[in-house]
Amino acid sequence: MKEERQKEVDDWTREELQKEYIEEMTAVTVPVNVSIHGQQTVLDMSSVENILRSAEIITVEDCGCRIKWHTCDAPLDAVSAWTMKPEKP
Repeated sequence: MKEERQKEVDDWTREELQKEYIEEMTAVTVPVNVSIHGQQTVLDMSSVENILRSAEIITVEDCGCRIKWHTCDAPLDAVSAWTMKPEKP
């Protein structure tokens, strides 16, 4: 019983990590005492609208984490993906 309860608490087993992530990862060296600047951007609504209007295909997909582990009650259909139309030369 204790082992089952621990499994419910742990998100990943060593085997799951090895199979699904570690084998797919590549090592990256991050220098110490060096700043790394992220390139994330928060877009305003008109920019988002322009991106979506220029998309060729827009899909809404289920969250893989929520399907596999059922650890939160957030909506499943929360992942969006789109393909852009090729730019004209």
